[in-house]
Amino acid sequence: LILEKFDPLYPKELLEKYNLSLTQTLLFDSTELKFTVSANWQKILFISKRLGLIYDAYKDGDVWVKIDGPASLFKLTRRYGTAMAKLLPVIVANPEWTVEAKILWKYTNEICDLKIESWKHHTLFGGPEPSMSYDSVVEEDFAARFQALNSEWRLRREPEPVLTGKQVLIPDYSFEREGVKLYMEIVGFWTTEYLLRKIEKLRNVDVNILVAVDET
Repeated sequence: LILEKFDPLYPKELLEKYNLSLTQTLLFDSTELKFTVSANWQKILFISKRLGLIYDAYKDGDVWVKIDGPASLFKLTRRYGTAMAKLLPVIVANPEWTVEAKILWKYTNEICDLKIESWKHHTLFGGPEPSMSYDSVVEEDFAARFQALNSEWRLRREPEPVLTGKQVLIPDYSFEREGVKLYMEIVGFWTTEYLLRKIEKLRNVDVNILVAVDET
């Protein structure tokens, strides 16, 4: 095979990819991963589910997620460490984040602590991704019409999650004004299974949340 074309990376970009790869390699031997982020919760939890990881959510100032693999409850396995490593790029692509992990150091069989934080380490991995776009025209239209009112309420899309038991509910919007925060959840689907899951989650929420449901 003959390489016909190569687009070189800038040195800084190459270092960022290398640093990320090294950190992911450490996570291959992780037994536990905890993190908190400032945005993109929906995307992170969707990817973690797709990777076969389970999580518990709790509040310690911010909302934290402790993520693990099912087999890790019974024995140490690299399989789930690899899955946690695949989640890392999505986490550090946010403006603010903190990651803590327990790493099995195979040379001494010790459990070591790893902690990285955006305010200190973000330059190692590059800047955050551009802000996310709207999932649908309905969401974008709602946001545009609300902001056109020029009210004193600040609208935020997909804010931080709210706890519902050991799981989380990620509201579609939050409204904030002078220290008051109100959440809004739009029920866009109406299958029986979806509604039952949604109702169960809403029953366990202990914050003020508006639920918008199609009249039909």
